Amino acid sequence: MTDMGSDTIVLYPKPIVADTLYLGVARYPLLPLDSTVTPSMNIEIPERFQSLLIPGVTAMAYRKPDAETENLVRAKADEIEWLGNVESIKQFYLKKNESSYVAVPHQAFM
Repeated sequence: MTDMGSDTIVLYPKPIVADTLYLGVARYPLLPLDSTVTPSMNIEIPERFQSLLIPGVTAMAYRKPDAETENLVRAKADEIEWLGNVESIKQFYLKKNESSYVAVPHQAFM
C-alpha cells in the first residue's frame, strides 16, 4: 500500500459498484524487542503470538451486555481457547529457556 502515511486506502482499479471491502490487517511492532528495551517502555507481544490472543479479545466482546454482541456460550468457548493458547505460549518460553545440554562424563573417565 503506497499511501500508508495518509491513513487512506485507494483501490486500483477503481470499483464500478459500491461494495464491502474486507481487510486482513497486520502491523509490525512499533519498537523492536531487543536488549535496548527498558522496563519503562511498553513491550508488544511478539508477532508470532498475536493471533493466538484474539480469542481472549472476542471472549470479552461476547460478554458485553448488548443485544447484538452478548453470547455467553461463545464467550466461554473463546475463553477456553484463549487460556489454552496462553498456556502454549508459556510452554514455548519454558522450552526455549531450558538448557538442552546434559552433563555426561567423558568416556575416558568411565
